[in-house]
This record gives sequence, C-alpha cells and structure tokens, in this order.
Amino acid sequence: MNPHPIVPATPGETLAVEHVNRLVGRVPAVVTDALHAANTHNADDLTRCFHADASIDAWGMLFEGYKGISLWIEKWIIDSRVQFTDLLHARDGDAIAVHTQVHGHSYNGPATLTFSTHGHAISELRIATA
Repeated sequence: MNPHPIVPATPGETLAVEHVNRLVGRVPAVVTDALHAANTHNADDLTRCFHADASIDAWGMLFEGYKGISLWIEKWIIDSRVQFTDLLHARDGDAIAVHTQVHGHSYNGPATLTFSTHGHAISELRIATA
C-alpha cells in the first residue's frame, strides 16, 4: 500500500487558485505558495519561492539561478498567462509530484511538476508531459 497516495482534486471547483488551496497541509507550503503565485501571475512571489541556485527543467529546457528562473517565469508563466488546474499530488521519493492541467497561451494539456525542496524553498522543479 502506498503511504503517500495521490489525492484527487475536489470536483466542482473551477478557479485555479482554489485548486491550489486544496493542496494546503499535504505538501510543503512553498509548493502551494509557488502554484498560487503562478496562477495569480505574481512573478516576484514566485521567484521568492526558489533558492538562489535552484534550477528548472521545463520539458528539457534548463533554467538556472534567479536570472534563469526569472526568464522562465516571465516567458512561460506571465507572458503565456498560464494556469494550473485539476491538481493531484503524490510523493516521488523526497520530491512532490503535482499532476495538473496546464492552460494558457502556449502549451495546453497535462503536465507533471516535480518539486524538490530544501528548507523553505524550492531547489529544483522538473516539468514534463504527464
């Protein structure tokens, strides 16, 4: 039996921010903070969720440190008006895998966001097609 089962999203809610709120208490706060900041297109709050030397691997594109992460946020979150909905999550070793539907002006479809944290910040984010 899996000690960290996938927790389904609650049916009937449509706002992306409400979907993020359903993760509270089940994942590190920085993960819910990052998803909330992304869904509200708050680049400053999203950047603050990452360690200074963190990395993002988004579908094979690597972004490192605050400079790279800021570039990724501006291009792929803010400019593309991304929303993450229908969240499910599970433990993937020490990481949290969040399965989601991505909506926006670029990619639309399923994705898995795998967050690794260290302390109270994200040290790595891997994004792949679900």
